[in-house]
Amino acid sequence: RAFQFTKNAHKGELRTDGITIIRPLRVALILLSEFGVTDEETIAAVLLRYAVAVTNKTIKEIEDKFGEDIVRYVGLLRKPTKDEVPDDLAREKAYFQQLGRRPRNVQLIAVANYLDNLRELKGLSDSEFKQAYLRKIRDTFIPFLVNSVEIPGEIKAKVWAELQGFPELAEMISSFQVTNPPYCIISISWAKPLRHLV
Repeated sequence: RAFQFTKNAHKGELRTDGITIIRPLRVALILLSEFGVTDEETIAAVLLRYAVAVTNKTIKEIEDKFGEDIVRYVGLLRKPTKDEVPDDLAREKAYFQQLGRRPRNVQLIAVANYLDNLRELKGLSDSEFKQAYLRKIRDTFIPFLVNSVEIPGEIKAKVWAELQGFPELAEMISSFQVTNPPYCIISISWAKPLRHLV
């Protein structure tokens, strides 16, 4: 039901890599096949959050069709709006600060989303966009991932491996030491800017 609802919501929309519905499906597949998340509510929330984020579908519609539990997950994944936090970087930091207090599966949805973003980023030719996105990753997503005690170590290791595909982040990644779940040890000064990303 969630897939059909999302498919209808995205009908006719296109991304550079194909129809828009492909994106939430990829993220759901990462959760299922790579993170081992199999509960239906989490997978449904992945699909439905995109319908709310990029179409005219509302939280009320999601609640009416899918119930309170799923709509709660969708709501917990919501980012602050530009009206709430005007600055882009501050808005991302606020989102990840909120996310760090969310349940494990909500955090895993966000990690799967960024893992998919990183994989898509490798194929982009727009170097200016890529650099800007990697700066955002460095300043928001990586600190969240390092500090989260909810994300298992093997999933953190999978993300580190993906990050190592970007030479711009090599200096930071080389200082990571991933241990057994759920902890990740890092020896790095976050104040130290990366040569390629300043």
